[in-house]
Amino acid sequence: LIARIDDTAKMKHEELKTNHAHAECSVLVRLCWSKNVREERDAQDQILSGAMNPSRCALLALSTWM
Repeated sequence: LIARIDDTAKMKHEELKTNHAHAECSVLVRLCWSKNVREERDAQDQILSGAMNPSRCALLALSTWM
């Protein structure tokens, strides 16, 4: 995700969406703020991709954190 850690930590469960183009390996997430965004409503959905290595998988880390 292209965001600061404090904005990423504010992410809510409702902001996670299915990425229909690649549902088996990624999700879409909308943060309250993002890099190069001036207003909150300008923040676009970002893709969060998984990895085959469990020690580097962002989806596994996200599910553990939530």
